[in-house]
Amino acid sequence: MLILTDELLISKGGMRACYRHPQNELRCAKVYRQLSEIPRRSVAKNFRVLLGSRFNRFNINVQEYRFWLRLQEDEKISSVLHHHIPHIDGLVQSNLGVALIEELFLDFDGEPSRNLQQLQGKLAKDQLLQIRNDLQVVTDCVIEHAIPIYDWNPTNILVLRKHDQCAIKIADLEGEFGNKEFIKISRWNTFARRRKLRRRIDRFYAHFNNTILKQST
Repeated sequence: MLILTDELLISKGGMRACYRHPQNELRCAKVYRQLSEIPRRSVAKNFRVLLGSRFNRFNINVQEYRFWLRLQEDEKISSVLHHHIPHIDGLVQSNLGVALIEELFLDFDGEPSRNLQQLQGKLAKDQLLQIRNDLQVVTDCVIEHAIPIYDWNPTNILVLRKHDQCAIKIADLEGEFGNKEFIKISRWNTFARRRKLRRRIDRFYAHFNNTILKQST
């Protein structure tokens, strides 16, 4: 069993926490946050964590790993995305539940890479333009193949910094698990899925151009 302690904690998201792997400095482990840590007013999140903790069908780690495997099976998709998504080793049991073991992105100083929101106002304009160009390659692929990656928030875009060069990485690959539609039409209809993706991605670029880019150093 993998033992994860507070000393290994990297960050906490809405439902999951990310820890350094205790035996491999190049890997991290994602697990559900404890229910006691999630605000009680977040009824939906509490319910999703409770279901995911008990049933693999609703476990985001299990579903993310399966989604990643499907992406690897398509050569056209993987040839583009494998540069920008983490390599996933698989699932293991930890003291905090089922853990997803994946590549840990590190900056030149050995510290875990931060996301676009955390770096807002700390990147130069030429770095941001490079990031936008790299993101365009990813989002073009996502739209062309109607890949269900719906989280296009700055918090889900990691920036791997190697001195004056930057590379972008997609932090979480929730797939259809990230589809919040009550009736999931876009899951079964490619046209609806592609239209939904365009809306999400266009919204992200509008924020990037009007806010993030204007706050360059």
